[in-house]
Formats: sequence, structure tokens, C-alpha cells
Amino acid sequence: PGFVEDANGARLDVIPDADATVDPKQSACTYPFKQLCAAGISYKMAVSYCKHTKRHDIADKRHGEWLALAALATVCDIVDLTGENRAIVKKGLEILNADKNVNYGLGRLINRRGYADKQIDTFAAGFVIGPCINATGRLDNAVMAAQLFLTPKNDIHTADILSEKLTALNDERKLMTAQCVKRVLDSLKAAEKTDKVLVITDEDVHESIAGIVAGRVKDVMHRPAIILTRTRGDGELKGSGRSVEGFNLFNSLYANRELFTRFGGHAMAAGMTLPSQNAGLLRERLNNECMLEEKDFQAVLYYDQTLSLPNITLSLAEELQAMAPFGKANSEPLFVTEQLKPESVRVIEDKNTIIFNFNDGGRRIKAVAFGLNEKYEKSGSGCLSVSLVYSVEANFFNGETSVQMRVKDFVCEK
Repeated sequence: PGFVEDANGARLDVIPDADATVDPKQSACTYPFKQLCAAGISYKMAVSYCKHTKRHDIADKRHGEWLALAALATVCDIVDLTGENRAIVKKGLEILNADKNVNYGLGRLINRRGYADKQIDTFAAGFVIGPCINATGRLDNAVMAAQLFLTPKNDIHTADILSEKLTALNDERKLMTAQCVKRVLDSLKAAEKTDKVLVITDEDVHESIAGIVAGRVKDVMHRPAIILTRTRGDGELKGSGRSVEGFNLFNSLYANRELFTRFGGHAMAAGMTLPSQNAGLLRERLNNECMLEEKDFQAVLYYDQTLSLPNITLSLAEELQAMAPFGKANSEPLFVTEQLKPESVRVIEDKNTIIFNFNDGGRRIKAVAFGLNEKYEKSGSGCLSVSLVYSVEANFFNGETSVQMRVKDFVCEK
């Protein structure tokens, strides 16, 4: 299901040919909250089924498990963390942190990922646990993840084998993604001109990671990106796109729907299949129709307040945590501290991580940056001082809790 807007801005539903379509975004649907992800809808259907069939025994036994899984999926689907979604994630993560084995197979995966004794927040759910579950559907099939969730309690052998395989698949997916992103970005750097809308055909991109690659390219280039790759069928390309604010990707594809064998999605992300001879025409049309200007392609990072080191405390982290869960439409507060002099800097290459250590009159504060190693290397390393944009969080390690800065971006000063 999806929708488009007509010339007057009115919403027109695009409904599949089915006996029933369960989708709260349909114009005729009176359900008040429209932003549930598919797992959230499934969770509510399961609860409703048990209620109307009076299967209270099932609901009482499985409700916590369903809610924990719905919370994990809601975070990973990057839907708005407002309204019911926020309630699902907040309560679901509380249940999961109270009992990591509320679903036994998931509990063993959590253990393998090093979170048996750590709090699972939206970052851990979306970037540590969730990608392992998602990887099986990308590189193999989703059966393995389903088998993990269905593993009987105390069947540690099966659960650990599946957890190990899922983790290995995710590691393979990360390597493949990094290689593809580098190749695509290198080709763009070599081009004489950068399009407003990037439509890139790369037959070496595995179709299952085309969306991830498109998202990374979009983040670096700050413009809509579509990655197309060869399918198993003859003469067709399959791809995924990711967009930026101000460019409704689904509406743009719908306006050119005759080019596709099939397509679907929403304003910020879409998937498509099309005859290979139509790729060039798709690129031409999308760029001709795109109304974005160069100013729209500038990356902007908003922050809430400046802080000095003495104000970065564990009590502040705990106060901010009361506003969690953070995510889309409920952004985590960000802060800026300028011209800090690191006591030490540790670069961990294999984990793409930088650790800055600062000394505030004998009190040491750690700042951790993920995915910014390349920027640090380009700065020439060895920063005499650094200005940071970061969130403030509590870090649990070896039974102790301390305040930590999670770096979103930095400027290195010589």
C-alpha cells in the first residue's frame, strides 16, 4: 500500500488487489495513529485476535515477548518515535532489559553481541542487534531469523549456532557494503558533474544491500540516491533509493511509473524493478523534474546547546534518558563543546572507532566517535584541540556507570 498526491495536493490511495488490506494510512481508515510499522501492526493484530477470540491465556503468556520484538522492529524500521510507536519502544525495551531471554533465541543473540549485562537502548537495537536479524534476509533468507525466534527455551546449542551464523552474515554484509560504497563514491568523484538525483547502475552490488548502499551514498553526497543492480531475471535491473527532505521519492517514481515493472515505497525510501534500457531515461527524467537547488544539498547538523566539560555529568545523562527513546521525530538532544584539548586519542581501525579522552580537573571524560575514522585521518590526525557535536549518555562498563559523550561530528584544530 502507498499513496500519491494529485495536482491539488489531495491524497490518493494505491491499494493492492486483495480481499483485505490492513493499513492504518488508508484514507478510509479511522484508526487514530497512522505511523505503525509492519511489526507494530502485527503486534496489535495479535493482541486484538486474542482479545476477540478470548485466548487470554496466549496473550498473558506471550504479550511481553511480542512487545519486545515489536519494539526492536519499530526502532529498526526508522518510523516516527512518537505516539504509539514511542510507547511500544519504551515499554518493549523495558521488558527486554528486565529479561533479555523474554525470547530465548533473541537473548542468545544479545549475549553474542556483548549486551547480556548492558542496557539495550535504541542505538543498540538499531545498530547492534537489529542488523544481525536483518542480514539473514539480505544475504540468505529470513528463515534463519525466524528459527532463532522460535528456538525453545534452554536449547542453547541451536540458539548459539543460529546467533553465530547471523552475526557472521552481518559481518559479511558490512564488508560488502563498505566495498560497494567506496566503489560508487570513487566513480562519482571521477565524474565531471554530479546530478541532483543520483541514479547509479552497478551490477556488482548485491541486490539485498542496494538500499543500504543508497543510504550511505545519500548521506555522503547529501542528495537523493538510487542504486540499480542486475537481477536474476533477463534484461531487468532491481534497485533501492533513499531520499532527502524536500524530494518525495515515491511521488517522483509514480510520475514515471510506466518505466517500471514494479515499484513501491514512500517519500524517503523506495524499491523498484525496471527494464535495463529504462535506467538512462529514469535518470534523465528525475533530474529534469527535480526542483531542489544547490543549497538543499548542504549537510546541516543542528544542536540544542553549548556545554562546558564541568556540565557534562552523569546526572545530566540520567535526566536526558528520561526523555528516551530517541529516534525519528524525537531526536536525541545534541550539544557542542569547542576547543577541547584531548589528553589522549585512540583510533581503533577494525571497529571504525575513535576514543577521545579529556581531563576536567582530574575527572576524566570519554568521547566515542563511530564511523568518523576517515575524517580523522584526513585531518592529519594529532589534533591539538577538537570541537565536538555529541549526545550525553551513561556508559555501563565492568559494573561501573560513568558519563560519556557520543560524538556525531567534530572539527580538528591544529
